[in-house]
Amino acid sequence: MIHAGEAIFRQDSTLHWTWARRGHQPEFPTTGQRKSVKVFGCVDVHTARFLYRRDVVFNAMTYLTFLEQVTRHYYPRPIIWIQDNASYHKDADVWEWFASNRAWWTVANLPPYSPELNAVERLWHHTRLTGTHKRYFEDVDELNGTLTRVFRSMQRRPDQIRGYLQHVLHGANKLGILLRRNAPHLVSPRLQLVFLSVWRIVSREMRSTISSRTNSSPNRRSVQRVRPSGALRQQMATSFASFSPSSTR
Repeated sequence: MIHAGEAIFRQDSTLHWTWARRGHQPEFPTTGQRKSVKVFGCVDVHTARFLYRRDVVFNAMTYLTFLEQVTRHYYPRPIIWIQDNASYHKDADVWEWFASNRAWWTVANLPPYSPELNAVERLWHHTRLTGTHKRYFEDVDELNGTLTRVFRSMQRRPDQIRGYLQHVLHGANKLGILLRRNAPHLVSPRLQLVFLSVWRIVSREMRSTISSRTNSSPNRRSVQRVRPSGALRQQMATSFASFSPSSTR
């Protein structure tokens, strides 16, 4: 299972935390420039193998280039590819590429606005903590050099990032439920994408809801019956599954 995502690292300084003497406001130099580095990345949650690619822009074409790079490392081993809901992830050309490789590549979208479920987000956090926070970069080349150092360190010593992935492995059952409810499925012959939407249901946890009350003799006690929370909503969401995008070839 491979989680994928993107990140932007800016040249200007960012602060995570700092200490200073009372009455002495800390000062940090800055260039005033807003140059940045854009990075695609993915991580195998079982092996902690990390792959990345820099690019000048995030769009469907650069994403396809990154997918081809990943293919060279994994083909023909089966892949479960977990991605977020960036607009270019749903581009018709991207899904045509997924369709042409569906024999060994399975893709699923995470629920909207759920970065906590994407394992690669933890790696971006690690990169900022160990590389870019509280650092002054005179130019973008210096920023690139720092990112290269951190990324290569993660690749050479995957044990340092393995701990970030434990929450995904421990929550595999919950994540599986989310993917089954939110993942697009390729439907032949028109290769349309089916999304189950309407409500976001994030777990199979039971919540007590009073569905009916019955009187039991002889003391006429009220008995509460419980059912899974969200069951009706899930049924309605399934009934109203929509097909999109219509432009898929």
